[in-house]
Amino acid sequence: MNESIILSVNNLNVSIKSKGIVSQIVHDLSFDVNRGEILSIVGESGSGKSMTAKAILGLLPENSSVSGKVMFQGRNLRDLNDEQDAQDVRGAKIGMIFQEPMTSLNPVFTCGDQVMEAIVLHQKLNTKDAKLCWHP
Repeated sequence: MNESIILSVNNLNVSIKSKGIVSQIVHDLSFDVNRGEILSIVGESGSGKSMTAKAILGLLPENSSVSGKVMFQGRNLRDLNDEQDAQDVRGAKIGMIFQEPMTSLNPVFTCGDQVMEAIVLHQKLNTKDAKLCWHP
């Protein structure tokens, strides 16, 4: 594998089963992202952008099926079989910014507290040290 490639998606397929009907959402998608590059996925509403990102991170609902290969820093993310393995990668090394803020952020807590929670969880810092990341 080329060492400059940090994310490689090969032949990704995503299907969702609802009310007995299977819909293919993503069909045979492949791309590489090199170190230092930014990839933007654009398309119409319902074209599979979020489902692609969720498939890469292993965050799809139970009524979905995924095939293909997702390599991140030389590790096949589709092989993460334990929640701790997934958590060590998700949030700490790769993440997703969800497009609906009302489903991503809890209005009862400050944005700072929610960002700090992610830092504590994924960077293995205590609350005091995480707060320094947020408010140096």
